[in-house]
Amino acid sequence: MKRLLAIRLQALGDMIIGFPYLQGLKNENPGLIIDFMTRAEQASIPKQMTMFRNVWPLFGGRLDLAQRAAAVLLLPRLLMQRYDAVLDLQNNHISGWLSNRIAPDETVRFDKASRIPHGTRCHQAVSQLGLQYSAPNFDVSLRDESQARQLLTANGWTGAPLICLNPAGFFETRHWPQAYYLQFAEMWKKKNPDHQFVFVGLASLRGRVEAMLNAYPDSVDLCGQTSPVQAYEVMRQCRLMLSEDSGLMHMAWTQGVATVALFGSTPSYWSRPMGIHSLCLDSSDLSCGDCFSETCARGDMLCLTRRTPADVMQACESLLSTRLSV
Repeated sequence: MKRLLAIRLQALGDMIIGFPYLQGLKNENPGLIIDFMTRAEQASIPKQMTMFRNVWPLFGGRLDLAQRAAAVLLLPRLLMQRYDAVLDLQNNHISGWLSNRIAPDETVRFDKASRIPHGTRCHQAVSQLGLQYSAPNFDVSLRDESQARQLLTANGWTGAPLICLNPAGFFETRHWPQAYYLQFAEMWKKKNPDHQFVFVGLASLRGRVEAMLNAYPDSVDLCGQTSPVQAYEVMRQCRLMLSEDSGLMHMAWTQGVATVALFGSTPSYWSRPMGIHSLCLDSSDLSCGDCFSETCARGDMLCLTRRTPADVMQACESLLSTRLSV
């Protein structure tokens, strides 16, 4: 096999999870040409990665009919590449339609139904290609990292270790209390006065981090200032990521950044970060855990409120200590 097309159309976090597995595949098969296909609005991130020769953007936004039309228009160009196989990490009707026309006998499809972590399913899919492959590689190689360092420096980064605090869960059942974040920040700064906090994400995130920005004016505030690819590059500069379930958390984890994930309603059996550089504090031990609900049936969001700042501080320190000892 010489030419492989990997497809992951959506969502952003799920697309990112697959990168270490594709990087591992590329490292063990340096002569393999890997192209990648995803939705146009998130194509800037894979375009920054050296493991991909081409990145094919699928236009049409999130509209099914528009995506179908875009796929039909793109198919002739894909057929001209003469791919030996397709790795369908999406496994929906659009990626399936394309796969069946590009390489009907040499397509490996992602298991989208099993209650096992997304990363494990990516690993299983890559393993089925019949190529040399043993493990993911979290040192995802980028074409240029200078923009991220310049952006950080322009916004107050002194070169100190960066700690990313990311209260960006989409639902209330994914929100660790804001007061807990502030208490954690106070504890962390007391032990590590030279460290700087960094906040990255949509401008709407600033309301959730304002108290920390006021308390620690040396923090680097990039809320609303980064494109997806810039956010990805910034994560590479961090020493630690403390985050709720979000795309930014996956950006950090897939680049080998020590990641402590706070999962409330998110099913941990699907999307938790994996490996020795991550720790997921999830709700799977509760009778109501992994509920995937936007509102808490209990009314107290015990899955997250039980995680005290002291507990999370200990988890972060333990994870960093483990990484240093490996």
